[in-house]
This record gives sequence, structure tokens and C-alpha cells, in this order.
Amino acid sequence: MTVKEIGLWIFIFFLYSFFGWVWESCYRSVKQKKFVNRGYLNGPWLPIYGFSALIILYLTYPFKERIAMVFLVGALSVSIIEVVVGLSMEKLFHVRYWDYRGVPLNYKGYIALPISLLWGVLAVLLVRFADHQVM
Repeated sequence: MTVKEIGLWIFIFFLYSFFGWVWESCYRSVKQKKFVNRGYLNGPWLPIYGFSALIILYLTYPFKERIAMVFLVGALSVSIIEVVVGLSMEKLFHVRYWDYRGVPLNYKGYIALPISLLWGVLAVLLVRFADHQVM
């Protein structure tokens, strides 16, 4: 892997970490009718989104032209990340940054089927339109 490729992967990580922060901050701010900073680090980013984007791009590379597989791998991989990160954050720091208990077909509030399906759709968009040229 070249320095240029490493730089591109780092850029993708920060770009999607920033997009995730924007999405969540806007969503919460509209819902609560005041500005809500969804970040927990210094700066406007949520690393779970950046790591998820990188993992999706890496895992789907062998079959990036097969939309159904990209959807399935994206939905499953991000759901696994949500469970692992959600459980870890709660055990280590006693915080819960998301809670899907009000969403149908959820598992202990860490993941929910409708959200997982959304991750699948976003994975397809990521692979097909946004970062198709990365690998």
C-alpha cells in the first residue's frame, strides 16, 4: 500500500466520521429543538461512522458489483460494530450513545432491524456512488 493510498483511507475515515457527526447532530437538534453536539471527542466527528465506512469498503471489495451482497455485508457488519461498540461503551464508560429499544425488532437497544436495513442501503450508496474508485 502506497502513502497515497494510506492518505486516502485516512481521508475517508475522517470524512465519514464528520458526516456521521453532522447527521446525528442535526437529527438530535431537530428532535430536541436546540443544538445538540453528538460528538464525545474534541472535534466534530464520530469515529464509528469512519470505521464502519472503511470496514464496508474493505469487506465488499471482492463483490462490489453485486448490490445484494454489498447490502447484506453492510447491514451485518455495521450491526455487529454497533453491538460491540455499544456494549463496550456501556461497560467501560457507563454511557449509552444510542438506544433503539423503542424501535421494532431490536436487540437490547443496541441494534434494530429497520436501522440495520438502513445501514445496508447506506453501504450500497457508499460502495456504488461515493467511493467506488477507492480500491
